[in-house]
Amino acid sequence: MKSVLDNKKDIETFRIELEHAEETLNYLEDIASKADVLKEKAELKLIETQVAKLDKLTVMLDLQVKVLSSLIKSIVGKIREQKNKVLECEVLLLGSEYDQIKSLF
Repeated sequence: MKSVLDNKKDIETFRIELEHAEETLNYLEDIASKADVLKEKAELKLIETQVAKLDKLTVMLDLQVKVLSSLIKSIVGKIREQKNKVLECEVLLLGSEYDQIKSLF
């Protein structure tokens, strides 16, 4: 049978082990908490980076849309000019054909 002195030593040993285990637990919980905060910061930074990239892409795409819109307006203007030239040529051709037919009579 254990003596009272041995039981006190065991109890003291258990208390020291318990204190050490609690310190270790607190340390690990603190590390986990800090790691979680770092993870959240990293996720926010990732989102900020993606937003910045999207903003840059949006600006680039907006510029391309403006350039294309200008090009389309220019092309539409040239199409109108060409249609007018075609109509003028058709009128001139009809007038010439009319003059030829008229000269036959």
